[in-house]
Amino acid sequence: MPIQSQSFLKLQRHLKSDTICPVKVIVKIVLVFILFFTVIGVGAYFFLPLDSMAKSRVEEVLGPAFSIGNAGVSYAHLEISDLKYNDSEHNTPGVIKVDRIKVYPSILLLLTGRIVIKKIEVDSPYLLLKRFNDNKWSVSKLMEGGSTPVILKGIRVKNGVMHVQDDMAGKSPFKAKLEGLSIKIENPVSVFQQGTFIDISGKLVSKKEGDFRIKGKWDVLTKKITANVKINELDMTILNPYLAENRDGVVITSGNVNISSDLKFENNAVNAPVDAVIKGLSIKADNGRILGVSVSLIKGIVEEEDGKISFKFNVSGTSGNIQTDLKDALKKKVEDSLKKKMESPIKRFSRDLKDIGKGILDVFR
Repeated sequence: MPIQSQSFLKLQRHLKSDTICPVKVIVKIVLVFILFFTVIGVGAYFFLPLDSMAKSRVEEVLGPAFSIGNAGVSYAHLEISDLKYNDSEHNTPGVIKVDRIKVYPSILLLLTGRIVIKKIEVDSPYLLLKRFNDNKWSVSKLMEGGSTPVILKGIRVKNGVMHVQDDMAGKSPFKAKLEGLSIKIENPVSVFQQGTFIDISGKLVSKKEGDFRIKGKWDVLTKKITANVKINELDMTILNPYLAENRDGVVITSGNVNISSDLKFENNAVNAPVDAVIKGLSIKADNGRILGVSVSLIKGIVEEEDGKISFKFNVSGTSGNIQTDLKDALKKKVEDSLKKKMESPIKRFSRDLKDIGKGILDVFR
């Protein structure tokens, strides 16, 4: 017998919503699972081809932008394989590909009008995060949507791959590849409550392999994030589209940067003081500028500091207008280096003059 409670009807209405934010996608999939075992009846599990029915229902709910290979249901979890998402607006297929998703819901609180998901396991996902020339991203539509009465206690992602591309970076697009992505999001109450633990790590694939890690706490509802961010051995050659102002002649041929920051994001404002160390920097150019600083001056600092440049800068602003004082920080580094270079011979001359005076006094004693 179908359940006709107000809570159940409320859950059914969520299936008809046309918003497709990431949480809504998972919630809609879980609702398919719940509806199968409440409307059809648990006994039908033994007699009906629920896997094919589930696949058809999931595809119908997710809409034409999504496709799936298979969907299976059991008492413990719902499993979906070969999930794909296409960006039809920019005619870009395969923006998201996932080998397998396992959702472990609880149907005990169905009558309360809330969905409880114990955990979500995502295996071998692929994401193309691309900004097009119209300043829209490949996942812009996916991020739209409202709230849903859901309690989600944990998300685990393993073996992820992400391709990042920014077509608005310069004459050539910025491209980066992340591999071995691991994401852990946990909260014993709900990941949408305060104190949600986040741990994201992976490898930066380029000429020299680097790595990164983001570890901290996240409050989804207030969008408050406090986290430590560390990036090791980032290949600076991939930053050429952003860094080279004179793009016809300035090219970074080698160099790695280590970055560490304690990031805070609250009330739509970000504040992240950054410590940066550049090592092994080599620039193919005699003229031109990088971040407003003369290439020749930067080369001079590299030679003076044995191929290492250490400096601090700050990232601030709002989510829609993030700014950095990186240019000013690099200019200050150059100015300090020049002052030090000019002061050194004066100090040596003063020291030598003092020694000469002392020697003369010793003669007349």
